[in-house]
Amino acid sequence: MFCIFHWIITCNIDSIDEEDPISLGQAIQESWTKRKSQLEHEYVVTGWALFVLPEIQMNVASELTGEHHLMIEMVVERLHVPHCPNDQVSGCDMTNIIDIFWREFNYLQNMTGSYAVCRG
Repeated sequence: MFCIFHWIITCNIDSIDEEDPISLGQAIQESWTKRKSQLEHEYVVTGWALFVLPEIQMNVASELTGEHHLMIEMVVERLHVPHCPNDQVSGCDMTNIIDIFWREFNYLQNMTGSYAVCRG
């Protein structure tokens, strides 16, 4: 994941205007928009949706689609195949695992639940 974001940022570094600086989140967002069609893959979409920079989280909140939901669920399913090392969900069926994921995802998006302490 780091390699992809490093590539996105370094490929766009020449286009950054030093007189009008932008944040790292804005640079990533602009670079992503330019390369979206080449980079949109289930794992990349999941990484984008779970990225913690506030600018990216705002973009996720406004741009996340049903197609993205399906892509993310495919990754969740792949990561939780039987003999899942995650003890908290190892006895659950896939429907419950996906429900747990989306509940935790909403906590992240809204900075509530276990993510409430991350504010400020």
